[in-house]
Amino acid sequence: MNNHQIFEVELESFQTEVVDKSKDTSVLLLFWADQAPSSVEFRSRLEQLHAEYHGKFALGLVDVAKDQTLAQQLQVRGLPSLRVVQKGQVTEQLDGDVEDAELRTLIDKLTQSISGLVQEQLESILESGNYEAAIEMLKQAIEQEPQSQTLRTDLADVLLIANDVEAGKSVLEDIPLDTPERNRPETRLSMIEEAQGLRSLSELQELQITKESDLSVKYELSILYAIRGDYELALNNALEMLKIDRSYQDDLGRLTMLRIFDLRKKGDQLVSQFRRKMFNHLH
Repeated sequence: MNNHQIFEVELESFQTEVVDKSKDTSVLLLFWADQAPSSVEFRSRLEQLHAEYHGKFALGLVDVAKDQTLAQQLQVRGLPSLRVVQKGQVTEQLDGDVEDAELRTLIDKLTQSISGLVQEQLESILESGNYEAAIEMLKQAIEQEPQSQTLRTDLADVLLIANDVEAGKSVLEDIPLDTPERNRPETRLSMIEEAQGLRSLSELQELQITKESDLSVKYELSILYAIRGDYELALNNALEMLKIDRSYQDDLGRLTMLRIFDLRKKGDQLVSQFRRKMFNHLH
C-alpha cells in the first residue's frame, strides 16, 4: 500500500507491524474479507477517516480469508471487527458495522493529545478551587509532553491564580513570545503587579458607595476583582467607566475590558456577553 500507516497484517508481521508500532501510535486493527460486503464498506470508511485525521493513527488490515489465526487469537466472532492496540495491548474493540459517529468518538479519544485531555479537566478543577491539584496535573502532563507550550501557558496562569507569583513569572519567561494565549498569564501578571500599588478592596468598596461616579474607584475595583477571579464584577466596573466617560484616561474603560477579556480562554461565554455589551454601547 502507498501509505505506511495503512498496511496489511499477517501473523508473521504482527509483532513488528502492530505490537512494536503501537508503542508510538495507536493501531486500529480491522478484520475483514471480500466475502463480507459490510466489512469491505467498513474498510473504505476507515481509510477515509484515516485520511481525514491526517494519519494520526495506524490502520492494520487483517484479511481473514487468507488466514484466520489472528482472528481466532483475538476472539473475533464476526466481520467487520475492530481492535485497538496501544503499547502492545488490545485496549478497545468494536464488533459489527457501527456508525461513523461512534468511530469518530473512538478515534478522537485515541488521537487527542495529552494537552487536549488536560484542557477538558482543568476548568472543572479550577472551579473547585483546587489549585494544587491543577498545578500537579499540569506538571505531570508537561513531563509527558514537554514540547507543549499550551501546557506551560496554563501552568504559568494557574500558578499566578494560586498567588505563586515568582513561580508563575519563571514559567512565563520561558514561553516563546509568539505562543498562542501567552498574553493570558502575561496580562494576569501585569494586573497582579499593578494591584500592589492600589487601594485595598474594602476601602474601594466603601468609596464606591459614597463616590458612585468616581472612575478611579471603578478602575481599581475592576483590577482587584479581575485578579480575584470575580470577572463579572470586574467587567461591570470597567463597562460603567466606558458608559460614564469614554474619554477618561484615553478610553481606559474599554482598554480595561479588553485586558480582562485576555484573562479568559477563547470561546468564554462571559467574554462573549460583555463584548456584545461593549459593542452595543460603542455603536
